[in-house]
Amino acid sequence: MLPILEFPSVVTRYANRFDSLFHNSQQQQHFREYVSGLILADKATVDAINSLFVDSNDQSALNKYLTQATWDEQALNARRVQLELESLQRDGRTARAGYLIIDDTLAHHVGQSIQFIAKLWDHSEHQYVWAHNLVTSFYVNGTHRFPVNFRLWIQFQEKVERKHLHAQRAALGVTPTREQLLRYVLTLITFQSRQQHFRTKHKLGQQLVEDAVTHGLPFSTVLFDGWYLHLDLIETIEQKRKDWIGGFPRPPRELGRALDPVPRISQDDSRERVSALRDSRHAVLGFYQGSPSQESEPACADCGEL
Repeated sequence: MLPILEFPSVVTRYANRFDSLFHNSQQQQHFREYVSGLILADKATVDAINSLFVDSNDQSALNKYLTQATWDEQALNARRVQLELESLQRDGRTARAGYLIIDDTLAHHVGQSIQFIAKLWDHSEHQYVWAHNLVTSFYVNGTHRFPVNFRLWIQFQEKVERKHLHAQRAALGVTPTREQLLRYVLTLITFQSRQQHFRTKHKLGQQLVEDAVTHGLPFSTVLFDGWYLHLDLIETIEQKRKDWIGGFPRPPRELGRALDPVPRISQDDSRERVSALRDSRHAVLGFYQGSPSQESEPACADCGEL
């Protein structure tokens, strides 16, 4: 791709709305470069983005802006969502036609030593891949459609990690050395920290619903597939006075524990009609999807409990 001489017009038009979030003109310049690169570059890498510009500096400057500079990415995202909200208000869009979609996606990677990477089943490729798993919220209201936020799901294989912890403890023997004890204590602290901070996908979905409400986005209904059909998420949605529509990946009788005390409904009935899943002040509906369920994940010998 030929180097570019100036930023795209959409970047020039809106970039100044974000300038107050940065500490100096260099950060403001790097922000414009990075956003332009995401739009124009063939690859979304620092080197590819940096090489787009005729008068570019060494790629390390842009890399430091992204990894070391002190600017608040949540504040930046809030400013972006505010721009979208202003557009909704100008067009007179109301909550009645607004939907928040909770879902997750895999960001594939080649390397296996990247922080928080995990070996996960990809239902599109029908194989295990190394990837980051992002739980996302996406907003739809007529022609207005944009991502709101995301949370990174961090895999915690408790049974596997606890087994390794017990094996390390057994290997200490009767008279362990100081170094062995220090390694074991470090492993134990790491395990307890990961256990304490682990969040399931439906818990992350709860956070994203609360985040969208905090932004003041006008929506009346939250949409999600069967992976997120869990009582905790449903309660959060209803507490925010929103309706929800979710799919069943399996016959409803298999979801009794997740939805308890929601009354169980027969598979035959749920195929034929929309079923009210629980008493509510809102029109809370659950759909049973008659289409084939998502295939189960086959065993992975070197992945542990996924």
